[in-house]
Parts: sequence; structure tokens; C-alpha cells
Amino acid sequence: MSTFRSLQLTVFGDKELEAAFNALALGAQKKVLRPALRAGMKLIHRAIVAKVPVDTGALRGAIKLRAGQRSRGRIGLSVFVDKDRLPKRTKSGAKEWFYPAHVELGHLARGKKGATPGSEVRAFIPPRSYMRAGFDEAKEAAVAAIEAEAGRRMEALFLHPKQGAAPDVEG
Repeated sequence: MSTFRSLQLTVFGDKELEAAFNALALGAQKKVLRPALRAGMKLIHRAIVAKVPVDTGALRGAIKLRAGQRSRGRIGLSVFVDKDRLPKRTKSGAKEWFYPAHVELGHLARGKKGATPGSEVRAFIPPRSYMRAGFDEAKEAAVAAIEAEAGRRMEALFLHPKQGAAPDVEG
């Protein structure tokens, strides 16, 4: 079962502001929204990294923020665990397993320390939810950062329309 945590943004405001944003060309809308979304997602990324339990530090270093696949009417960013940055985890005679999921969701251990080899003593290792906890902790701050950055870029776009809301524009 796969679950996704996401932010759904709806822009509310007076009709003139909404009409002005909708009147912008698609490219200009993306120049406003893409950096604003990245500013919010950076906060979520930092919160998730701060919540990761550290053993070797490999999991913390494998959590990345990347832009989603491009499409015409959609802008997407995601925070995920990059499998290529993790060491391969296998037990003798077993197949490879994805340990970030075991940390996030919990799992059954095949035995306790000191138990005889091959025993069926199982202990439940409780979840140490870093993804959900980090997202839930930072989502309000992320929405505020998205609103602030979008407002700053909209203002810059209307003050200097020829520059097209360039990132270096200060109002």
C-alpha cells in the first residue's frame, strides 16, 4: 500500500488578483509558481532530514528534493529516498531489502540478540516515522513560504514586466 502526502494549494483573493494571475502567460505563471513551490518544499525537506534517525548517516544523505516530470499544466516537486545513494542491504541468503521503509513503517525482526540461530522468536520493531513527522511538522510553514515567495514574484513581475519575474529582481 502506497500513501502520498501532498499539499493542495488553492489561491483565494479578490477577483482582480485572480484575474491578473490567470491573464499571465503559462510561462510567466510557471516563473512565479515553480520557485515558490521549491521554497516551500525546501522547508519540508529540511524538516524530514532533521527527523531521520541516524545510525551511519547514509539514510540522511539519501533524502533528496527533486523536480517531478515535466508536463504542460502541472508543476511537481518531491522529497524521496534515492536508492542509488544507499548501501545495499542484504542478509545472508536473503534478497536485498529497502531499509528506509522498515525505519518509516516498522517491521518484524527475525529474532532477538542472544536467541538461538533459526529460532522463530520475533520482535516488532516500532516505526520511527521521519517522512510523515517531518511533513506534518513543516506543512504550515511551507504553505506560508510558498505564499510569500509567490507574492514577491508576482509583485516583481508587475513592477518589471520585461524581466519576467527573474529570480534576482528585488522589489
